[in-house]
Amino acid sequence: MSRLRHFPLLTFLCFVACDARRDGGVAANRPEVRKTHRSAEPRRMESPADFRSALRVDLDRAVQDDDRETRERSLEAVAWNALDIDLALAGEAFAELGPGGTAAKRLAGHHAMRLAEEDPAAALEWVHALESPDEQCEAISMVAMVIAARDRQRALSVLDAVPECEAKDRATVQLSRCLAEQHPVAAAAWITTLRPGATRMAAIKEVFPGWLDSDPPGMAAWMTAACDEVRIEAVFVLSRSLAELDPVSLDSKLLRLENEEIRRQIENLLAQWPR
Repeated sequence: MSRLRHFPLLTFLCFVACDARRDGGVAANRPEVRKTHRSAEPRRMESPADFRSALRVDLDRAVQDDDRETRERSLEAVAWNALDIDLALAGEAFAELGPGGTAAKRLAGHHAMRLAEEDPAAALEWVHALESPDEQCEAISMVAMVIAARDRQRALSVLDAVPECEAKDRATVQLSRCLAEQHPVAAAAWITTLRPGATRMAAIKEVFPGWLDSDPPGMAAWMTAACDEVRIEAVFVLSRSLAELDPVSLDSKLLRLENEEIRRQIENLLAQWPR
């Protein structure tokens, strides 16, 4: 049973093969998965064929398991463990996972991200072939993070098209951090397009404290021209961050902030934070 629409299993197998060849790839990042089916006696693993046979047994048992929770755990274990030894078997295990489940989302997101490192267009095509909206959301959010390293504008466009979901929120904050390291103005401008709420506040925390360290005049100039709502949130975040500093470090940072109006707003809030 395949859960991919109009997309051959070979594509899945091709991109997971990249993981097996990359240092620090799947093996380094895969989650701990507790196996649920074990042989009564220790298995003899004298060759790759023995390992494949053992995994095939695990997969067959998992597919026949009537308990959904143990079935999903077992399928996830096979999907991860087969990557380095039997890519076809890994693909079968992935296809049997329940759509939208935790295991499927984790695998979909991880592999879409790895595929995007090699071919972003193929990664997006693979993601759109997934049937589960939850898996799509998880996977495309991870693809956007990879694309950001090469083309930040395309990454923003990809992420903006993702429906609201937890994975998008995580990717938004991470992308804000990545953009801020090289392009704080672009990161701040993108923040103004985000909906008010916890995700936007988290993104502001990733951008403005670091911007104050690297370019206080540039940050203050941008804040002066920004809309009131975002400027107020940025002042709040900055004051909270500065309140955690010792007096000497605090004075040093404030002295570098030559814009009197922005400094005054920050100092007003600072006076209200417990020290």
